[in-house]
Amino acid sequence: MSSDAANKITLYSRPNCCLCDDAEAVIRKVIPRYNVTFEIVDVSKDEALEQAFGPMVPVVAIDGRVLFYGKVSELRLHRILAGKSISNRYKAFLERFPRRTHSSN
Repeated sequence: MSSDAANKITLYSRPNCCLCDDAEAVIRKVIPRYNVTFEIVDVSKDEALEQAFGPMVPVVAIDGRVLFYGKVSELRLHRILAGKSISNRYKAFLERFPRRTHSSN
């Protein structure tokens, strides 16, 4: 893994969310190949996170930068974790959403 590659993946989720379960499954399938940490944050337990991400879960942040809303692409996740750049098309897609970052302590 390159020095620019990701170190921490955060899945913003909620109980009884089928898309969240799918996102978790994709992440758990991909991460064994990389030296990353993974955490799941239940947005329903934090009012600020519920406001920020609630209607859009699952949301996946990598090193504090939100990079997935809804469906998580296994191929795209592999590319990001391998330190490869995000395509211009996907960057344009992300720009449609408000810029959000969150660091959990």
